[in-house]
Amino acid sequence: MGYYLKVIVGFIVLDVYLNIGIAKASALWIQILLVLLFFPLLKGILLLTQLKEYKQIGISFHSRWVKNLTLKFLIGFTFWLVGYAIRNYLQEFTITGVQPFPQLILSFIMILLTFFIGSFLNDIIVPGYVFGPFKRQNLNKMDLSHLYHHLCTR
Repeated sequence: MGYYLKVIVGFIVLDVYLNIGIAKASALWIQILLVLLFFPLLKGILLLTQLKEYKQIGISFHSRWVKNLTLKFLIGFTFWLVGYAIRNYLQEFTITGVQPFPQLILSFIMILLTFFIGSFLNDIIVPGYVFGPFKRQNLNKMDLSHLYHHLCTR
């Protein structure tokens, strides 16, 4: 199987695992288990694409990682809030009451943790895994015609 085809298949596997496996799991403990199993799956796919370290896909703790992660988290959180505001405006769901304050705080913490983990894993998949293999091949710019040529000739 050609190198770029392996990269694309790896991306599809990781994306389906995140968006169907983890996101659609029914119980919290299953989601936690699937999040923990994400990293061995990622390591296997990295070995398949001849990337040997997590560092090669951008998982490294540099001086700006907290700032970058916070900014990406806030952008993602904002989009989710806008999405829910639109759904509320279109009356796709109904608010039937307000939770007591302690339960509301617990729910809010759970939502923030879920968004944080989702943002982190998505950040690994898209900019890390997608662009990491291209960096390995010394492609500084994503030349789609070059990529298409490699996909079709290998």
